[in-house]
Amino acid sequence: MQSKPTIAIDGPAGAGKSTVAKAVARNLKIDYLDTGAMYRAVTVVALQKSYDLHDEQSLANLIKNLDIEVKSSEKEETRIIVNGEDVTPFIRTAEINEHVSFIAKFPSVRKALVRLQRVLGEKGGIVMDGRDIGTRVLPDATFKFFLTASLPERARRRYLEMFPKNRDLSLEKVKKEIARRDNIDKNRKTDPLRVSKDSCIIDTTDMSIDEVIEFIVKKIVGTGEGS
Repeated sequence: MQSKPTIAIDGPAGAGKSTVAKAVARNLKIDYLDTGAMYRAVTVVALQKSYDLHDEQSLANLIKNLDIEVKSSEKEETRIIVNGEDVTPFIRTAEINEHVSFIAKFPSVRKALVRLQRVLGEKGGIVMDGRDIGTRVLPDATFKFFLTASLPERARRRYLEMFPKNRDLSLEKVKKEIARRDNIDKNRKTDPLRVSKDSCIIDTTDMSIDEVIEFIVKKIVGTGEGS
């Protein structure tokens, strides 16, 4: 029996999901899980081992041999341990950004990781963000939010996030990459990015991060579920 709420936060790349989800978890003093980090971790290993990212069966066989451990708490970012190695420092590079959608579209990959995500969410008291949390991973979540923003604004945010680590990056390149990821995420056959019918849609284009966080926390606490 869950004593604390489960909160699903979905949306496209650059909508502010992870930043908002982490802050909401801190405010409510519950756990946080960035499910996208799990797909990124698999991408890191696949690239390290020179796997064909277009070969679903090969990737499915890879995952069978991976011991994926998720360390999540309200105090720090989600850490992904694969076969005893913390791959968290490698999952946010431009290379992983470019390739993760290829891996995340495969049904066998999603099935394996969704199974683990559901186990982590069963106890309640957790905020999960991703692209299919409210529709697939936690369809019965206590609260569901879908964050979105205009493509130019999402590209600007991602550019500012990545530029300090990659001075050769251009805003136009980031915009094209996000548009490409949007297309893959929305049109994949398994668990596409879509708004669940019971989600609260928040357009964050003209909102600050603090305003989005305040809106979500007030909505949850106002029901008495987050207290």
